[in-house]
Amino acid sequence: MNLEEYERIQPNMTVDNIIFYVPNRHCEWRVNTMYTKEPDTVAWIRGMQPGETFYDVGANIGLYTLLAVRQGLKVFAFEPEAQNFSILVRNLTLNLVPKANAIAFPFCISDQERVDTLRLSALNAGGSCHAFGSNKNYKMQEKEWAYEQGTVGFSLDALVMDCKMPQPDHIKIDVDGFDDKVLAGARETLKNVKSVLVEMDSANADHMGWVDRLRNEYGFVTDDAQIAAARRAEGPFTGIGNIIFTRPGDHHETSNSAGTTDALSAQLQPSVGKAESGQS
Repeated sequence: MNLEEYERIQPNMTVDNIIFYVPNRHCEWRVNTMYTKEPDTVAWIRGMQPGETFYDVGANIGLYTLLAVRQGLKVFAFEPEAQNFSILVRNLTLNLVPKANAIAFPFCISDQERVDTLRLSALNAGGSCHAFGSNKNYKMQEKEWAYEQGTVGFSLDALVMDCKMPQPDHIKIDVDGFDDKVLAGARETLKNVKSVLVEMDSANADHMGWVDRLRNEYGFVTDDAQIAAARRAEGPFTGIGNIIFTRPGDHHETSNSAGTTDALSAQLQPSVGKAESGQS
């Protein structure tokens, strides 16, 4: 095969009339599990109102970005890893999404503004478990990283308050262990958010501290059943899963908001959930 023949190859997949570029099997796996890997995320997005503003922090190749676009949301997608960002932009282009509906940004969201490196778990399009400005992995364990790329980090407060980006109505945070830093950099922005979905680790004290803070200081409520169902029960991501925080009275309101951090920590132990095959 010569270069011209190679350039004509466009390995795309269409799921539910959404087109995705799939240059490898890892991206194919993501697309094939779009509705089954995190059904709580899908249901959460489908409960949003057209015209609302959605921040996708840790957008990867854009699965939930495109579901949010389909829902009629105004989407801001943040993905720092170079290959993932390239595919994210390509997927928006393949689906003819105008920039008025969604736009992607190639930088990290963290707790402060700084220049640093993104430590990469692998040079694999569609990959995850990278770390910004830290040699620790998603379990907060020291790790030898084979690759790094330069990037910059911004806090959500800086983007909204200083850069005058629109106040989000809903925020999805999935940055593989460093989700508490995103929350720490959004202390003001969170005051005006309707709902937040955060991937949290029940063994991470910083994550659990934010569960308590979001409920007691910011007034969000959670759903015990959603939390339990989202926990991974085995494998490398045991004890990790999404927690959806909503405002009382909002259309996303959940049915059970009782409990303390200690009680929630107990129910977050990995007794319920779906195993992952080493992929986040």
